[in-house]
Amino acid sequence: MTAKRSPLALLILLFIALFIPLLSFIPRSDDKQDAWAYVPERLPHTDHSSLMTEPLSSGQDVTKKCLECHEDAAGQVMQSAHWTWTSPPVLLPGRTQSLVLGKKNAVNNFCIGIQSNWPACTSCHAGYGWVDATFDFSISEN
Repeated sequence: MTAKRSPLALLILLFIALFIPLLSFIPRSDDKQDAWAYVPERLPHTDHSSLMTEPLSSGQDVTKKCLECHEDAAGQVMQSAHWTWTSPPVLLPGRTQSLVLGKKNAVNNFCIGIQSNWPACTSCHAGYGWVDATFDFSISEN
């Protein structure tokens, strides 16, 4: 025996199927906090164009000019992994000597490793004139 469905029951089911999901799109009061309120405000960038009066012909010349006022900047950069491409020495379990890890001696997913193509890998990274393993990391103008 089949039950006979009333038109009212069908209308109620149609209402539930169509209109109830639409309730999720009705705007609600925004109780969320603004994440940007927690970002520290930075000082505006200083326009250095008035300080650069003479022509600068190389990257090293630009760096030397910067270091005239920002004496500590070279030391700060030269201590970073961005400059050295290495980590501080790490003692790994099962080893007796520390190991230095980093982009300089690791296999990566971009171009496998830099040993096979120094000029291409070093052309975009910090260090002017870095083309092979003989690069002098102690020269602050680089």
